[in-house]
Amino acid sequence: MFASSYVWSRPSRSPSLYALGAGFADFLQSTRPDSGATPGAIEAIPANLAALERARADSYRARGLEGDPAHHAADAITLMISGASLRLPETARLLSLEFDFTEAIEAVRRGDKPAVPAAKPTCYAVARSRYRVHTHVLEPWQLAFLGACGAQGSPAQDACAAAQTVAGCDAAEIWAKLLLWMPAALDAGLVTMTK
Repeated sequence: MFASSYVWSRPSRSPSLYALGAGFADFLQSTRPDSGATPGAIEAIPANLAALERARADSYRARGLEGDPAHHAADAITLMISGASLRLPETARLLSLEFDFTEAIEAVRRGDKPAVPAAKPTCYAVARSRYRVHTHVLEPWQLAFLGACGAQGSPAQDACAAAQTVAGCDAAEIWAKLLLWMPAALDAGLVTMTK
């Protein structure tokens, strides 16, 4: 029903069905009932889920890091200390949604029927590593750090300042958190060095 309404309201202008689906999540958000306009209302689930699914599809189709020189966990400290500019790979997508889909995703992966997701503001990064797309739940400071890196890249110190503001902690604490998290972020394809 939702898809039919979307197609009728926004006829395709491209030979690609993939291009046709680009605005589906926004359509669901803008047409949801007024009674469900409060954050976390059950009527928001379709739009939130469509945004997450579109991010996964975008990540799968984007040019990845698979052909680039690999960064290993040991590179994390060097990257952070050297002042290197870090960027989001083309395969990374950042989202802030109204629901925690973690348990639902795991249920689907096991072949079980998913429960209704919990209404809880959740930060996500969708990224591809080794040709596999994964959905990562992030802390708000991690989302801020990656967002500050952006597609064009930013010095690690500048991105760290953005994360520090969100985390509400001092620079030493955020650097410690980043040094612990950066090896996993590199391995997951969430961040890479600018070229």
